[in-house]
Amino acid sequence: MLKEFEPLFSRPVQPVAIGEHVIELLPNVTRQKPHSYSVPMSYRREVDRQVKELLDLDLIEPSNADVPYPIVCVATKDASIRMCIDYRALNAVTKVSNYPMKDTQELIFTAGMAQWLSCLDLLKGYYQIKMHDENRVLTAFSTHNGVYQWKVMPFGLSGASGTFQKIMNNVLRSHSSYAQAYIDDIIVHSKTWDEHLIHLRNVLQELENEGFSVKLRKCTFAAKELQFSGHKIGGGKHAPGEEKNCGNKTARKAKDEKGSVPCTDESQCGERQKCVGEEGEKTCQCDNGLGGENCGIQEWCEKTRKFENCKGENGKCEYSREKRSVVCTCATGKKLHPEENICKAVPCTGESQCSEREKCVGKEGEKTCQCADGLSGNDCEKNDWCEDPGKFKYCKGENGKCEYSKEKRSVVCTCATGKKLHPQENICKDGCSTDKDCPETQKCVEKYGWKTCKCANGLSGNDCEKNDWCKETGKFKDCKGENGTCEYSKEKRSVVCTCTTGKKLHPKENICKGKIEY
Repeated sequence: MLKEFEPLFSRPVQPVAIGEHVIELLPNVTRQKPHSYSVPMSYRREVDRQVKELLDLDLIEPSNADVPYPIVCVATKDASIRMCIDYRALNAVTKVSNYPMKDTQELIFTAGMAQWLSCLDLLKGYYQIKMHDENRVLTAFSTHNGVYQWKVMPFGLSGASGTFQKIMNNVLRSHSSYAQAYIDDIIVHSKTWDEHLIHLRNVLQELENEGFSVKLRKCTFAAKELQFSGHKIGGGKHAPGEEKNCGNKTARKAKDEKGSVPCTDESQCGERQKCVGEEGEKTCQCDNGLGGENCGIQEWCEKTRKFENCKGENGKCEYSREKRSVVCTCATGKKLHPEENICKAVPCTGESQCSEREKCVGKEGEKTCQCADGLSGNDCEKNDWCEDPGKFKYCKGENGKCEYSKEKRSVVCTCATGKKLHPQENICKDGCSTDKDCPETQKCVEKYGWKTCKCANGLSGNDCEKNDWCKETGKFKDCKGENGTCEYSKEKRSVVCTCTTGKKLHPKENICKGKIEY
């Protein structure tokens, strides 16, 4: 049967022909342009990849919208990045959908009475629903590389779950006695094996007719029991189970009356959440400084919040996974005031008042402690000059070593043996101080303040093996035979002409002559 419906399980996500999502704005309201968040440099490559993937799938398109909404990058448990869109400002002026959601308790009771169960998981379910053409511009979002809008229904919109539930109810209407959908999960339940084969085929055919896509590896077929929404159902009974749906997919957790997810430890919370509270009353709460759905909003960075002045020339406000908190990283030369939460310069009169990675700089009476040359960060812990775009980015491996020097109060490049740091290129190259540092066919030559070994006068080639001045067209072309000998002199580090007895080298013509007249 699965081979018969292979296109259903193999086609990429695409919008179906039935239904679309409509955004109905409240009357007499004007949409305000929301506060934008900069995408961290470390996330930009992944954001570009995800945007390209959505464009290739024809799920989004470039937009000229005047009011785009910001994206928020959320780190998941597997260390990947999920690109979310902050639609709070749009949802605030959107008419609330009143479409009733499926009662999970009723679904659990009905399906639990069955002897055979199958669970189907739609591939990126929301993306299979079209956006109303006139509403596409309302879904616009901005990244560091441009503005785009959705051609399908994105996550995060008010009323999106109601739209999806309504469409799925319509799709399964003629099969409602043995198939129900809860958002993007469809449960097919039957009393006998023969009935189940018929019921499952009917549902798969309905999905195929409408052009849906199903994620095969997340489906469960012909099971006696299923895990659904924290219950183990099947065989005429149900019991407490794992928080899993269908193919071992994490179920949507029920929230308490305050909208919080109960927990006993942090493993039950999201990546940006912690389990806090008194024993027996613990709930998953956003890490310090975070808020919004999935804790994707860095609230402490917004206006009137804790680090509102930590931006621009003062510093950078961002979430730290290591510290489980939103933090303020002050700009070079400034430190975070512990009470005012503002990045300020620390005054000093000498370096003894600064840390070992700082130096005291500035005009007399206006000196402040600032990170030593090449360092940055609140504690000057970052060696900027050693990083990829930094000053000494090539000072590594066989070339040399980039590190901070307490003695010099600066990040320095220590070149490997036999190499010297080029003063302009900041690259470790083969350098020299005198001719003795060079091979015998080369000499130490200075150019632009940099000394390097080059072929001695009159020589050329990779190994300086060619005597150019002795060639037919060279400087000493006539210095041969009865006139003299053309050869390289190690002592003089140059090709020379040694005239025969009784002759001298003409200083202008470079020819050996018997008598030289000026």
